[in-house]
Amino acid sequence: MSEVTQSILERAMRLSDVDRGLIAEQLLASLDTANGDDSTWASEIQLRLDEVRSGKSKPIPWDEARRQILEDGEDDAR
Repeated sequence: MSEVTQSILERAMRLSDVDRGLIAEQLLASLDTANGDDSTWASEIQLRLDEVRSGKSKPIPWDEARRQILEDGEDDAR
């Protein structure tokens, strides 16, 4: 990672959760646009939606998903 990128990341990490989320959303959107293949994402979204509607997959609340993600990150750091 370049020094400029590291500096931007460090500054971004000091922002509120909401602001970091907005930045992440914009960055991800720019990658999706750069790839130019929205059909892959659309297919994946439709597949997951169908699984939820059929009961094959059960969504979990964001708070729980976030807790699991953070726990996994802590495990990886060990």
